[in-house]
Amino acid sequence: MHIRAACKNDIEGIAKVHVDSWQETYKGIIPDQFLESLTYESREKGWKELVADPSQDILVVENNEGKIVGFVSGAIQEDKRPLVGELKAIYLLKKDCGKGIGRQFVRVLFSRLKAKGCETIYVEVLAENDACRFYEKLNAKWHATTSIAIAGKLLRLYVYKWESVDLEI
Repeated sequence: MHIRAACKNDIEGIAKVHVDSWQETYKGIIPDQFLESLTYESREKGWKELVADPSQDILVVENNEGKIVGFVSGAIQEDKRPLVGELKAIYLLKKDCGKGIGRQFVRVLFSRLKAKGCETIYVEVLAENDACRFYEKLNAKWHATTSIAIAGKLLRLYVYKWESVDLEI
């Protein structure tokens, strides 16, 4: 496995992981109708803008065959002082979970955000998502609960926060 910064040639691979992992991860949480409506093409459009945006930190992980099997993205909220970072997305194909890739992703992303002056980082995660335990294992602390509506369904959203970008993991 190889982690590196994303480039425009990765957009198709990122979009595929994004759609496939949403359909794997959120089945039974987000309405099936919404998950089934996701397309690679629609995700590619969004990722074209994000990959081109210099304020975004996007990393991909490739398997030994050079195929993208996961990505992570983050950014700093420039309008907040001290600088606050956000882990915006982290997705891996289900078959590649449990191999320590997520932990490596977070470590590399936090290092990049720290180099830009970030002091704390937060992440928002659906309360029913197993990723809550992942963030807790990485020493994130529950910070708040809010909600989000997806396809007409109101879902609880947990906000976790790392007070320090220096992870002890």
